[in-house]
Amino acid sequence: MNHRAFLTLTASLLAFLYGGTTGFVHAQDAVDDREASFLPPPVSLLPTEKAKTEGGSKIKEPEEAAPEEKDLTVPPPFKEQVNEQKEPAPIVSTTAAVPAAPPSAPPSMSEPVVLAEPVASAPLADVDPETVGLLSSDNGGLGTSLWSHTARPVVDLLMPVVSLPTDSAALNDLARRLFMSTAAAPLPAANGEKPQRNLIAQRIEGLMALGAVSEAWALASLAEAKWVDAVTLRQLTEAAIIGQHSEDVCKKIPAMMEAHGKTEEAKDEWQKALLICQLRAKDDKAVQLGLDLMREQQVKDDIFLSLMNRNVIGGSKQLPRQLTPLRPMVLAALRQIEVPLPPELYAHPDAALIPELLLTKAVDDKARLSLAERAAAKGVIAARALAAVYQSVTLTPEEVAAMNGSVEKGPRAHAVLYQAMKNEQSATKKIELVQKYLEDIDPTVLCGGQGPLLAEIVGTIPVTAEAQSFAYVAARLFVLVGKPDQAMAWLTLAQDNAAKSPVVAQSLASSWPLFVTAGLVPDGQYAAGLRSWLDARLMETEDGNRLHAQREKAGQTLLVLAALGYAVPEEVWQRVISISPPTKQMTPSPLLLDRLRQAASANRKGEAVLLGLILMGSNAGDASLGVKVEIIRALRLLGLTAEAQALAREVIVALPD
Repeated sequence: MNHRAFLTLTASLLAFLYGGTTGFVHAQDAVDDREASFLPPPVSLLPTEKAKTEGGSKIKEPEEAAPEEKDLTVPPPFKEQVNEQKEPAPIVSTTAAVPAAPPSAPPSMSEPVVLAEPVASAPLADVDPETVGLLSSDNGGLGTSLWSHTARPVVDLLMPVVSLPTDSAALNDLARRLFMSTAAAPLPAANGEKPQRNLIAQRIEGLMALGAVSEAWALASLAEAKWVDAVTLRQLTEAAIIGQHSEDVCKKIPAMMEAHGKTEEAKDEWQKALLICQLRAKDDKAVQLGLDLMREQQVKDDIFLSLMNRNVIGGSKQLPRQLTPLRPMVLAALRQIEVPLPPELYAHPDAALIPELLLTKAVDDKARLSLAERAAAKGVIAARALAAVYQSVTLTPEEVAAMNGSVEKGPRAHAVLYQAMKNEQSATKKIELVQKYLEDIDPTVLCGGQGPLLAEIVGTIPVTAEAQSFAYVAARLFVLVGKPDQAMAWLTLAQDNAAKSPVVAQSLASSWPLFVTAGLVPDGQYAAGLRSWLDARLMETEDGNRLHAQREKAGQTLLVLAALGYAVPEEVWQRVISISPPTKQMTPSPLLLDRLRQAASANRKGEAVLLGLILMGSNAGDASLGVKVEIIRALRLLGLTAEAQALAREVIVALPD
C-alpha cells in the first residue's frame, strides 16, 4: 500500500469505529484505478503477547492471564479450545452473470478442490445473490457464517487493498477458499447506506489476482448478471478467453457486448475479444472485417493490431519488439500464431495469465521453467501444473539417463531430474535423484507446489530399512507438505537410525519444532524434547555474534510455537532473551493489528483473514516476524488449525541460520 492508500485505510477504519459510517471512504475512493493491482500496507515488528503456560504444551487462550506458576516444567499438551459456530443453510442463486449452465469444476491453484454443485430451483424470496459460492464447509469452504458479525462497510474497505498473491502459499490458498466460499452476506451498514460495489465482483477480482481464472469464471456463472459490473466482467472475459473455458466464453461474447459495450472504449475492448473468438472459429472474413472496422475507428492499440495484421493475418514470424506489459488479448493473439515467446514475457506477468502463459512455446525454456517454479512456490499453480511444465521439456533418453552424473543446476536441471524420477524403477536410484533435486533448491519452496511434487515421488518409495539413510529427509518433506501420517512412518525409521548415526540425530533435533507443528511429538515427550532442542540450538561457543544469532533464531521459533498454542515455560524464555540494537523496520498499523486480534477473538473469520492478508502484503519479506506470529495466532483462534500450522512451517523453515 502506498502512503496515501495506507493513511486512507487507517483513517477510514478509525472513522468507522469511532464515528459510525459518516465520512466512510468507499472502495472506489481508496483505489482510483479499478484495474490496478491490490496494494500492500507497510508492516514491521511489534511485540507479541506473552506466551502462557496453562497445564500443557498446547494451551488454551484464557480471558485473563493465569497466575504465575512456580513449577517451570512443561506438562503434556492438550487440545486447545477454538471458536466454533453453527452454520446456517447454504444460500444459492438461480440466475447467472454469464448466462448458461455453470462450467464444470476447474482445477484449483494449489491443491485439488471439488467444486460444489450449484443448485437450480425456483426463485427464492429474500435470497441475497452475493452469498453464492463454489465451496461449502464440506469441501474446503470457510463456512456460511464467515462474515458473521462483520459490517459490510468494513469488508468493502479491506477487500480492495488486499495485495495478492502473497509470498505465502498457505495464505494464498486460504484467500482463494475465502473468495470461493458460500456464505451469508456481511451485516448491512448501520445507516442503511447501500454498497457501491458488489461482493461478488470483488471476490472475482480476488480470484483473478491469485491466478484462479477458472474459479472466477465459475463464480461469475452463478451470479446474477446485474451484480458483476461491466469492467470486472470484461477483465474476467479477457482472462478466461485464453483458458479452458474459451468455448463457453465465446458463446456469450455477443450478449455481453450488447449489454456492456456502450461506450467507445468498452466497445473497442469487447471487439478484440470477439476477434479472438472468430479466430478460434476460423472465420477469416469476420476477422478481416473486424480489423478493418477497428482501423476506421482509429482504435489505439498498436501491439494488438500489429500482431493481428502482421502476424495472424500476414503470417509474419517476426514479433513486435515491445510486448510488455503483457495483456490478455495480446497473449490470446500470440497463442494463435504459436511463435516462441521472448524471455521478458515470463519475467513479471499478472497471475491471471500465468497458467496459460506456461503452456506457450518459449525462445528460452529456462525463463518459462523459472516462472513455473516461482508460481508453484506461491501456490499460484498446483503441483500437477508444475509437473506438466517439467514434462513438456523435450529431452533425449540419454539426457535423462545421464542426470545422476550431471553437474547442471537450475530450473531445466529440475525438469530433467523430475522426468528421470518418473522413469526410474529402482528405489535406491530414485532416492539419489530426489536428494539431488533437494540440494539445488531453497527449502522454503517445498511449502508450495514443489513439495507436493516431490512428495508424490517419495510416496512410491517403500519405507524399509534399505532407505534408512533417507528417512529423515522424507519425514521432513512430508511434514512441510502437511502429510503427517506419511511423515510419521519415515520419522520412526529415522529415529531408529539416529542411535547409530550422529548426523541423523543432529538433523532430527534441529527439525524438532517442525515435527511439533505436525503433531508428531507425543505429549509426554514435549517437555524433554523442548529442552533437548534448545540445548542443541544454544551450543557453547566463544563467538559472541554466533551465540547471539543462535539465541535470536531459537527465540523466533519459540514465538511461532507459542502462537500455535504450545506452552513455553519462563525458564526457556530466559535462555533465549538477547537484546539487539534497534533497527529500522516498516511499521504495521497498530489499528490493523488490534482489529486482527479482535476479529480472531470474536470469530469474525472473513474479516480476520482479510486483515491477515493485508498485514502480510505481497512481499512476505516486508512483513515482520511479529506480524506473521500474530496472523498464526489469529488463524489458530479461529479454528483454522491446519492453516495456522502451514503458515508456521513456512515461517520456521525460512528463519535464517
